[in-house]
Amino acid sequence: MLSEQNILKSLDHANIVSDFEFFQEVEQYIVVTECLPKGELFETIKKLQIFSERMAADYIKQILQTVSYCHEKQLSIEILKPKNILLSEQGEEIKVIDFGTS
Repeated sequence: MLSEQNILKSLDHANIVSDFEFFQEVEQYIVVTECLPKGELFETIKKLQIFSERMAADYIKQILQTVSYCHEKQLSIEILKPKNILLSEQGEEIKVIDFGTS
């Protein structure tokens, strides 16, 4: 958990979840991040009636830009999976979460 916290603090990219605060209690860690109420990208796509090629291209572009940024920082995202890609409040921007084993 502490390593993930250190990783998040070192990253500054529009498509990586922002980390605001971190608290360590006796038996738990509390991490305060930006609110991502739209949920998982994959679940949102499944609910859509129409998922255009343009939408797919926009999401893929954001994912690849995020991976490229992480690689520039000498960081690999080992668990990049649909569950770890959330949507911002507007629903047009993705946010990658979970850098626990990176």
